[in-house]
Amino acid sequence: MEGTPLKPFVLDFGLVREQESSGLTATGIIVGTPQYMSPEQAQAEPHKIDRRSDIYSLGATMYEILTG
Repeated sequence: MEGTPLKPFVLDFGLVREQESSGLTATGIIVGTPQYMSPEQAQAEPHKIDRRSDIYSLGATMYEILTG
């Protein structure tokens, strides 16, 4: 990636959409970047997903930022 040295860039939001598709998600489809998903999200257990899943993903993101 080209850019100014020491300038951070966000490269992956984990969201894409096909041009033919009318929406981002579909029932029963897991969407996201697996490395940053909480176990509940990865195992498709929607009844267990809550704000703690967001905290898990934030922690995974921070770990990646701090350790490279």
